[in-house]
Amino acid sequence: MLGGVRLAVAETNRTGGLNGYKIVVRGLDDESDDNVAVDNIKTIQAALDKGEKVLGVIGHLNSGQTIAAMQQYSTMPSWSSPLPPRRYPSPSTITTTSSASTPTMMCRQYLTRFLTQKLNAHSVAVLYNDTPYGIGLAQGVKQRLTNQGLKWSPIYR
Repeated sequence: MLGGVRLAVAETNRTGGLNGYKIVVRGLDDESDDNVAVDNIKTIQAALDKGEKVLGVIGHLNSGQTIAAMQQYSTMPSWSSPLPPRRYPSPSTITTTSSASTPTMMCRQYLTRFLTQKLNAHSVAVLYNDTPYGIGLAQGVKQRLTNQGLKWSPIYR
């Protein structure tokens, strides 16, 4: 994701930048951890406190970290955006949801096809990590298993 943003910014800067200003990208890794995502906001706030212009935050990659950080973002008084920080009550994304994303759908399809056609499974336990993505993926697998007539044990975390 960071590489794609840097490529887009490099192209924008080559053609004059944004309204004549050069854009600078500063990548912060939230490590797919809610606490790290929230802690990274301190870095953003420090830049704002030094008078730097922060146009926005691109990401987080995972919905769990986005949700964890949204409350902090909404209370930041120093955004340079002309939009009020509380305009959106929940995260706004320009991407598909995990339930609609092609890799996720392919994973569910491949997994259930493998279980039914290759392993001839009749009963399956579904294990997953306890994140919004993991929960959604497990629920999708559970639904596909049910649709194919397989029995599944309660979902374990």
